[in-house]
Amino acid sequence: MSPVTSMVAPETPLPASPDPASPADTWLLSPQLKVGDGGSFGIAFKHRYAFEADETTNYDGAVVELSTDSGVSWVDIGEKLTGGYPGTVAAPPSTNPLAGRKAFVGAS
Repeated sequence: MSPVTSMVAPETPLPASPDPASPADTWLLSPQLKVGDGGSFGIAFKHRYAFEADETTNYDGAVVELSTDSGVSWVDIGEKLTGGYPGTVAAPPSTNPLAGRKAFVGAS
């Protein structure tokens, strides 16, 4: 799989994500954010999406993940999002990298 990485400033409108014909793992990576020790952290964003789905199956989706170690590991923060994720990406044997995970699915 060929990842697509974009670096953008927080106020910059984001481009549309590619729509690969085969399973892929693409992402948008923000600039590093610094939070002081003991400081609180919040993030706000607006997004629109229209992922491949039908009446019973969500074939595509997206998640929000944070890293505290410069990208060595990532934690899905969906449980902490206001409203959470609206559904789940189709479970294996789907070859989607998010198979079986809660995610933004369907259309916003």
